[in-house]
Amino acid sequence: MDRLVKADTKEVEMIFLKGQKCSSSFKLTNLMHTMSVAVSLTTTNSSLFSINKPFSTIPPLSTASYKLQLSQPSDQPPLSDPPDAITVRATMLPTGKATAADLRRFFSKPGPHVFRDAVLTVSLVGPHVAEFLISQTPQSRNLFAKTISACTKPQLMRLLKPAVECGSTDAVADLLNAGADATATTESLMPLAIRVGNLHA
Repeated sequence: MDRLVKADTKEVEMIFLKGQKCSSSFKLTNLMHTMSVAVSLTTTNSSLFSINKPFSTIPPLSTASYKLQLSQPSDQPPLSDPPDAITVRATMLPTGKATAADLRRFFSKPGPHVFRDAVLTVSLVGPHVAEFLISQTPQSRNLFAKTISACTKPQLMRLLKPAVECGSTDAVADLLNAGADATATTESLMPLAIRVGNLHA
């Protein structure tokens, strides 16, 4: 067996909100039929992200939930390239239980008994991240498309104005492709596009 636990996702998406505590949940399932598994979760940037249960025990064939949290509220999304990630390591636990100190000790001595079961990418998404990306030059188009995939239609509509103001034809096109209704805002956006000299928007 090359892994002991399975994650319910390959990417943990967190909706970022300015100045607020943000979090997102994910699950791990123990693949062992007869033995408990000890799990260690670490983030690439522990000063930005924390996990509510960095060490835990999962009974046989059971599932446990975890919460990834942004450590400090911020007005700007802490984006990084490459993106932050969660490393999931696991080891068999024949006794079925262990203290937090025991688990910390298990994982402080890496070896063949410790499996690296997954690396989960952390993605910050939502309208506040999209608005921040619109103001950036150059923009990452793939990142912007992923960010707005978590936006509602009204949020997409509100993002059209800053996209036009910044003269970002790519952002406008992506917002329209994602479901923003151009006809509902044509009267207000067309004069704005002309004023900022962005006739293509």
